[in-house]
Amino acid sequence: MPAMNPDPDTRARLGGLFLLGLVLFLPPVIGLPGEATLFGIPVLFVAVYAGWAVVILLLGAILRRARRRGGEGG
Repeated sequence: MPAMNPDPDTRARLGGLFLLGLVLFLPPVIGLPGEATLFGIPVLFVAVYAGWAVVILLLGAILRRARRRGGEGG
């Protein structure tokens, strides 16, 4: 399997996604929901799993786009 050498746009998107994930899961931000509940589930759990899902979905979209762009060039 060849090594992935992303183009500058993909590299910038991946860097931005890393920073988004970093900010989403920092202790001051992750503690914002407090002790609230949503349908009996602590909002903290909902926020963590929702943030995690968003990061994974964005990663998939970025890498899929990079693969398509790479496939068009040859």
